[in-house]
Amino acid sequence: MKAAVFQAPGRLVVTDVPTPEPGPGQVRIRVRRCGVCGTDVHIHHGDFIATYPLVGGHELAGDIDAVGEGVVALRPGDRVAPDPVISCGRCHFCRIGRRNHCEAFGALGVTVDGGFAEYTVAPQEIVYPIGDLPYTAGACAEPLACVLHGVRRAAPQAGSSALIFGAGPIGLLLLQALLRSGATSAVSVEPDPRRRELALELGASAAVEPGTDLGGFAPHGFDLVVDATGIPEVAGDLTRHATSGGTVMYFGVCPPDSRISLSPFDVYKRDLTIVGSFSLATEFSAALDMLGCPGAVRTEPLVSDVISLDDLPALLEDGAPPSSLKIQVEP
Repeated sequence: MKAAVFQAPGRLVVTDVPTPEPGPGQVRIRVRRCGVCGTDVHIHHGDFIATYPLVGGHELAGDIDAVGEGVVALRPGDRVAPDPVISCGRCHFCRIGRRNHCEAFGALGVTVDGGFAEYTVAPQEIVYPIGDLPYTAGACAEPLACVLHGVRRAAPQAGSSALIFGAGPIGLLLLQALLRSGATSAVSVEPDPRRRELALELGASAAVEPGTDLGGFAPHGFDLVVDATGIPEVAGDLTRHATSGGTVMYFGVCPPDSRISLSPFDVYKRDLTIVGSFSLATEFSAALDMLGCPGAVRTEPLVSDVISLDDLPALLEDGAPPSSLKIQVEP
């Protein structure tokens, strides 16, 4: 089968590899769509937890074409999407419901082969039926589940205000999820005019360029301020936009060695809550429920391009076009 293999940091090669066989308790998925994530860019550059060589891709949907011994709830022909997180189920963090912090944390497309291939295998316990949900939407279940994990971490209150830096696919999913989880208003800060227009279409009360005076939108500060850019300069400026008693959430993936300046006195004096959000824990099923509920969350405007496996190396090396949003691979 054809697959895109990270042979080492900075070296992604599309090549023929053996088609994987499902072992006991595993299913083989014929990949129909697989989203390209910022994490894949980090893996390409060697600055994320990953093992090499590796078939990347963790946002995928497809259909089962073979099952291993002991698989009982899934069968060939089922349309599915896997939650990529592979956890041991036995360590301290798994036992308290924080499987995203499993002491033996693994993930499809990160520590084991994923969806940038014609076929992949996955343990049956992380594979979810998607019914008639389009593959395009099914491949958005993972990023939406990550967003729902962040929303649960931030716990917006009814009637609250939100400020979101970044209107890429994640920022736009965060916008929609926050507006359905308690926030009454949400302001999006984004340099690209097309993305600002889309933020307004998806429910933002305002969408403005970086550097805009935000005081008129929330004179006393925002209840929740979120970074969805992964840019340290943006992340370092979040607290000044938060109201006293507000919450600041770091969602975007900044470089591991980046540092920001934070005043502990300011956090103390203004009663701020600082929240991080990593991966997903138990939100995958909820994400699929939202995707299957008409009007709950829109993903179709977020998928701007569909490419082949052969196009993937150039994309990760050169970067996505400024006009693009979520790019999906169709193996």
